[in-house]
Amino acid sequence: MAYCTAAQVKAIVSTNMPDVDVTSLITETDAYLDTILPTGTLSATIKQMLSRLYSGYRVMLRDPNSRIIGAYSESRATTLRMMKDEFDTLVLAFNGGSSFVAAAEEMG
Repeated sequence: MAYCTAAQVKAIVSTNMPDVDVTSLITETDAYLDTILPTGTLSATIKQMLSRLYSGYRVMLRDPNSRIIGAYSESRATTLRMMKDEFDTLVLAFNGGSSFVAAAEEMG
């Protein structure tokens, strides 16, 4: 079962991407989270938050017309960097400080 839904991702990112495509990104994101985090010890709420954030980031990478809802940024690049930095910080915190940069760069 997915950690979040397409509707939850679309609640933070405005996109015209079809739900089926967003769901596919969620599936990939959740598999990625399972490889870089001790997901068995994380609460459902934390898994959902991480999945929604990173899936939203990936939607924004794939849909050039997407934007984050409720946030102001001088540029799209700044918004993407902000989302990625937030995700990286959370993963590092929940991963006991272990390095995951190489794995994160693989997923893009």
